[in-house]
Amino acid sequence: MIDLLRRCLEDDDGEAWHEFWTIFQEVVLGSVGKLLLSAGYRRDDVDDVTMDIYVRLAESHYRRLKTFRGSDLSQLSHWLRRIGVNSARDWLRANLKHRIRQ
Repeated sequence: MIDLLRRCLEDDDGEAWHEFWTIFQEVVLGSVGKLLLSAGYRRDDVDDVTMDIYVRLAESHYRRLKTFRGSDLSQLSHWLRRIGVNSARDWLRANLKHRIRQ
């Protein structure tokens, strides 16, 4: 798996990125879904936040993905879960502010 990540980053390999996301999408989706669904939001909201994470990880030639410093699959999964949780919390805060203003 770490080799797959390396291919994404070093070779800017679109096929490797697709394979990487196919494997790890559920990790991100699970962490986002756990927070948003338990707060009463819809699956569409979970999908939106997950897609935003996908875009942010891939943008600027995987700039954010290049910050990963782990060395194995469990560390990578944990790192992606944290990104999911943090992104969901940010989304909840922003959405709460938006609801309060209305």
